[in-house]
Amino acid sequence: MKVLLINPFYASENYYGSISKLRFVFPPVGLLSIAAYIRERGIDVSVYDFETSDKDLKEILEEYQPDAIGMTCQTALVKNTLRLSKELKAIHPDVPIIVGGWHCTYRPQDLLEPGDIDFAVVGEGELTFMELVDALDKGKSTDNIKGTVRRAQDGEIIWAAERELMENLDDLPIMAIDLMPVDKYHTSPDLMLGQRVALISMSRGCPAKCTFCAIKHGFNFTSRHRTMESVFKEIDYYRDNYNIDCKNLLKTCRTKWNFLNFNPGLVGGHCVS
Repeated sequence: MKVLLINPFYASENYYGSISKLRFVFPPVGLLSIAAYIRERGIDVSVYDFETSDKDLKEILEEYQPDAIGMTCQTALVKNTLRLSKELKAIHPDVPIIVGGWHCTYRPQDLLEPGDIDFAVVGEGELTFMELVDALDKGKSTDNIKGTVRRAQDGEIIWAAERELMENLDDLPIMAIDLMPVDKYHTSPDLMLGQRVALISMSRGCPAKCTFCAIKHGFNFTSRHRTMESVFKEIDYYRDNYNIDCKNLLKTCRTKWNFLNFNPGLVGGHCVS
């Protein structure tokens, strides 16, 4: 089973205007977490990021010949995701397209109703996506896979049961940053804030109930955290394998966590060689 995961084109000039070249460029954390999770379970996976890839997507499709395609979708990317899905279906009409991300979690019908996307993944994607591609690979029914929404042949949008949240975030592997061009992710175009950047997801959810924020619904008003041992392991991995400096991490810890009597040596030992 060969799976291609795509981070859709983000028209930054539409949102940032004349300062679009100054914005941050971060790795697609959700896609890379799914990539690591399914790769660990024997799936051949590749990731294409419109933000950083030097190759045309059609060239990648021709070379890789995926059996399934997955995409992430924020609300700002809905139109681009739908446009891209239409183009993908025209090239590979028999390859199932699966879309996840925050917009899918709240309004999967927006993506399924036009008819080019086959499945939506609602909520946390690792387990759901793995079960879905495994069923597709083995020719099994996908009707009752928890956490999915699908479009039936008659156009009806069908919701499966809700997927339970993962109990232990330490069970997730380090995201598959090795599949990406790390040098192209940065916090500023002049590289003054660090030559390379890596993102670490230390928790999921939030205990607050802010009226303007939707994350509380996506995680059922819960907050789960990784152990510090797990986080330190990931910090070491980025430092040792990708020469990621930790200046910003230490600065953040000292300034924002000072009220917690933060000890810089706790993280510093994992950042300074």
